[in-house]
Amino acid sequence: MIAADPGATLIVHVLHEEVFNRIRGHRSIIRGEQQQTARVFISHTSNTEEAIGWVKQLALFLIEQGIQARLDKFHLRRGMDLSQWMVNELALANKVIVICDQRYKRKADGRLGGVGWEMMIIQGDLANLPPDSTKYQVIVRSEAIDEGLPIYLKTRYAFHAPPSDAPQSFREELLREILDLPLDERLESREFVI
Repeated sequence: MIAADPGATLIVHVLHEEVFNRIRGHRSIIRGEQQQTARVFISHTSNTEEAIGWVKQLALFLIEQGIQARLDKFHLRRGMDLSQWMVNELALANKVIVICDQRYKRKADGRLGGVGWEMMIIQGDLANLPPDSTKYQVIVRSEAIDEGLPIYLKTRYAFHAPPSDAPQSFREELLREILDLPLDERLESREFVI
């Protein structure tokens, strides 16, 4: 086996985004490290273009950081069983980001639609987690935090990201929580280098 110079960089060009994402998700294994990348499920109920765009940008930010961000807009396909997909994603996730606003609160508190179904699954999971668990990260997207926080999440220490704030203002702290990093540890930028 021929060894490359430690400063060498291997650049891989792929034609399909799915192949790229698969390689990117396994780069730690290619490097010989056996660590799993964090898998994060993003729960939301966005109905405006602005809200949908905000959620997608958050998911893309996480993906750029090497996290397997799972989002219905990216992973749910026509014909799939919606309820089973939600159950699978919640079960497989290391962390779950719950994005709340007035609409989410109304649906969760009234147990309406997919949010109502998902809320019941999350409540069951929360009941089995230790009190200091950080599996569920809550982001409230309403101007006043109480306007968007459903009853079942009132005891959670949440991020407040009102629409009037810059979209990236809380991202580094969220990333620290997802990666279970100490708050004082500096995050290093990551590159896609094999």
